[in-house]
Amino acid sequence: MNAMLISREQKEAFQDRGLIKLEQRLPASVIEPARQLVYEKLIAAGLCDGDDWIGPTQGNQGQFKLKSLKQCSYSRVFRALITDEIKTCLSELAGKQLNMTPPHSQLLFTAPFSSVMGTYTGCWDVPYAIWHTDLPPGLSTGLRGIQLFSFLDEVRPKSGGTLVVSGSHRLLSEFRHLPGKQLKRKLRKKPFFSDLMNRHYLLREQLMHEAAEVDGVLVKVHELTGKPGEVFAADMRLFHSLGDNCSEHPRLMVSQRFSVANS
Repeated sequence: MNAMLISREQKEAFQDRGLIKLEQRLPASVIEPARQLVYEKLIAAGLCDGDDWIGPTQGNQGQFKLKSLKQCSYSRVFRALITDEIKTCLSELAGKQLNMTPPHSQLLFTAPFSSVMGTYTGCWDVPYAIWHTDLPPGLSTGLRGIQLFSFLDEVRPKSGGTLVVSGSHRLLSEFRHLPGKQLKRKLRKKPFFSDLMNRHYLLREQLMHEAAEVDGVLVKVHELTGKPGEVFAADMRLFHSLGDNCSEHPRLMVSQRFSVANS
């Protein structure tokens, strides 16, 4: 019998928090070609000179929606990021069959010194907006899918990494039948979330440092940071958002979604 890649403790943590960093890393042989492809597109667009960013700074992320970057997601080198080892990890986490959800891979790019909400100020904070879940309304109460977040380059704190609310998947099942806007209205009535989505609340960053209990569930904001090849697995019901990039390097991550069969 082959040894399991996911330990019982990891599986329990995933069920409880909805988020774990896998011990398995993607090899440089698949990471580097994908990273190089992205930089080729950035250089061709006049945004990079080698690895150095020479594009606009203090901008809004919306101005960097390049068609050429979007095309990376459909490339052969991006498909290679889904290794057999990672597939095995997903199957063990889910305990059931998973199907890949198109697009197979999605580049997550945030330009240096840019904001995802309005004008860039240089002051990083936990966002109050753009919080969402990637699942449409449904009737199933259990795990409906797993989303991978992989790093093509190092992403340090306050450098555009995706933000997630651990534990939120256990709360969102209560509102699984609601579309996104109605779901957020319901959550705003609960403690922790009322502060998280309040633009006038000035202590949102504290929500990353201390867990809060909401309806018996511990929730906390996590900023996904990591080195090239590291991978997070997240329950697709998790509430998550984009973050500003206050660094001099682009945020290069890749997302892949896998849905539970017949969910």
